Amino acid sequence: MRAKHQVLVVDDDAGLARVVRLLLEEQGCAVTLAANVRDAKAALLARGFDLAVTDLQLPDGDGLEVLDAVKRASPGTQVVMITAFATVPTAVEAMKRGAFDYLTKPFDNDRFTTLVGNALRLRDLAQENVRLRSEAEQRYGLSAIVGSSSQMEKVREQIRLAAGSDAAVMIQGETGTGKELAARAIHLLGERAGEPFVAVNCGAIPENLVESELFGHSKGAFTGAVRDFDGRFVQADRGTIFLDEVTEMKPDSQVKLLRAIEAMEVQAVGATDARTIDVRVISATNRNPAECIRSGGFREDLYYRLNVFVLRLPPLREHRSDIPELVEHYLAGRGFSREMAGDDVLDLLAEHDFPGNVRELENVIESGLILSRGRTLRPEHIADRLMPSAPGPSARPEIPEHGISLEDVEKNYLVEVLKKAGGNKSHAARLLGISRATLLYRIKKHGL
Repeated sequence: MRAKHQVLVVDDDAGLARVVRLLLEEQGCAVTLAANVRDAKAALLARGFDLAVTDLQLPDGDGLEVLDAVKRASPGTQVVMITAFATVPTAVEAMKRGAFDYLTKPFDNDRFTTLVGNALRLRDLAQENVRLRSEAEQRYGLSAIVGSSSQMEKVREQIRLAAGSDAAVMIQGETGTGKELAARAIHLLGERAGEPFVAVNCGAIPENLVESELFGHSKGAFTGAVRDFDGRFVQADRGTIFLDEVTEMKPDSQVKLLRAIEAMEVQAVGATDARTIDVRVISATNRNPAECIRSGGFREDLYYRLNVFVLRLPPLREHRSDIPELVEHYLAGRGFSREMAGDDVLDLLAEHDFPGNVRELENVIESGLILSRGRTLRPEHIADRLMPSAPGPSARPEIPEHGISLEDVEKNYLVEVLKKAGGNKSHAARLLGISRATLLYRIKKHGL
């Protein structure tokens, strides 16, 4: 069984090296010994280490050479220096160059154990941060923007361009096109990637709480303010704030938002002093901002503050060729292979307009997996979950006083189309704009 941590000990004093090795092994570490700089460099080439413990004075050089070699091989590896009192200034210099800490000889065993434990915890934290960052990039980065169509290639290119600047970005797209996903990708690719990303649904905040939610409040500022609250802008300081559905904000709230963005400072409700902030602003809307301005629902000056860089996300009906790739992506995310969805399912999906866009597609696949009990997806598992597209004025049916079920409407329409096609199913499928396989499924479904 592999030990939790790998530690390199570099010391030409065999007795001291043996003591250090025993102390480290008591903590569950696997220890590699080296008596000089040359052996230490060879060990670093052979494997990775979480920690290096090195004497400053070595037969063929000094511990600073070991420190430099460690940092070149693995910048995240921690280094503890062992030194005599006479070389303490050199040990301090080593810390300036990246060493974790130093010990003077002779050192206390408990002090050594504590120092090593702290260094290894820092190493573990750094590795965990790297892992979380990698997971975030896979989940929210460019790799999460799925699709090989020219439309999606353009979206990815626009995201790269937006990430290379700190300018305000407005993302425009229908509901379900992935606006927050695009905002997170811009954040992760930019210089603020290691800082907070704070998402705010502007349309979901009650009007009387907008100022408190965005800019914070002091304890006792109003009824229910039982403690200080920083507000979303302060939480996003040095990072990115994502203002989703920003055109849903009321005019009074827009004024306060504009003031905060222009001055880059916020004043909490009940506070006497303003607080300077440094945030990147990314906003999004599923409406046409120009129409919102014309109707008086959105301030033009705020629009121009937010609309420095525009990213438009296409609806799914404009890049249907990406549907198979999206289905594969959603299935893989749930532990299933692409073969779970056959061509008949993909044909059915390709004919749908998806008014709910990629979010609707994901929900349809999720529901289909439940109905199929984790087995192969078939048309009957998804057909009833596909939202009907909005009909044009000429397609609006007459609705009787007592009402009519959607199932009966579809069934009666199929009968009429089959009659018009003289019973020729291929011709009927062409008249309906669907595949013959889909028509056969509908005929079977209604028992025609």
